Amino acid sequence: MRVAEILISAVLGGAIGFAASQYAGQGAGGADVEALVDARVSERLQALGLDGGDLDGRISGGIAQFLADQPEAVMTALERHQENVKAQEAEARRNAVTNLGDALTGQPGDPAFGAAADVADVTLVEFFDYRCGYCKRSLAGVLALADTDPKLRVVLKEFPILGPESIAASQVSLAAHRIDPAKHRDLHEALMHHAGGYDKTSLLAVAAEAGYDPVEIEREIAGDAVSAQIRNGFEIAEALGIRGTPAFVIGDIVIPGAVGQDRLRTAIETVRAQNKG
Repeated sequence: MRVAEILISAVLGGAIGFAASQYAGQGAGGADVEALVDARVSERLQALGLDGGDLDGRISGGIAQFLADQPEAVMTALERHQENVKAQEAEARRNAVTNLGDALTGQPGDPAFGAAADVADVTLVEFFDYRCGYCKRSLAGVLALADTDPKLRVVLKEFPILGPESIAASQVSLAAHRIDPAKHRDLHEALMHHAGGYDKTSLLAVAAEAGYDPVEIEREIAGDAVSAQIRNGFEIAEALGIRGTPAFVIGDIVIPGAVGQDRLRTAIETVRAQNKG
């Protein structure tokens, strides 16, 4: 028997189950409904020349034969499934970007450079970790985009996922920004280029070279605001499905990974055109 006939049988069995449920709504007991379904399914199997044991065997054998005869159909189905999953994930991310609104691009505590918020027509948000090698490699491209595009604003979201030392670097960075935002870009670049340890002493030394008072930074870290901001960054990343660094958000486009300056520029121009349209 062909697999199609067996599947039709299964569908008919489902229809019988649905009909039996109607009897249940009229007062029939659960045992009566089950007996009715069993009887109808048995009748159908007998009409097809099968018994219950044959059904599983025929389905399994038919599927195995189909896989052997048409492996390309299986690959096509898997590729389509993966495309559908990616499309669903992209749509979910776009919706999350819309729902987050200013929490993503407009929080005053987030370090930013490039165009001012009231001048920029596109905002690029970067989720990063100071100890992430790929983030370090992306730095030059991100800075170049900000320096050559007068209407691009870059917002930095601390996402310290590589352990306690990454968290310590984020704490120093955010504390310094709270003290003096004007000097923060120099510190950001210094922390990205830093090749030594990320212990407290080393981080405070980097901050001091950028013009910050280490005592003020330690005092700021001891408060609640810096830790709350780091937690907020994790929450926003989770909402967007971001699990690694770097990751970029431009308009409603979420780009995971160190994709390079050209890819980011293309996304910026796409969003800019959408905004003008």
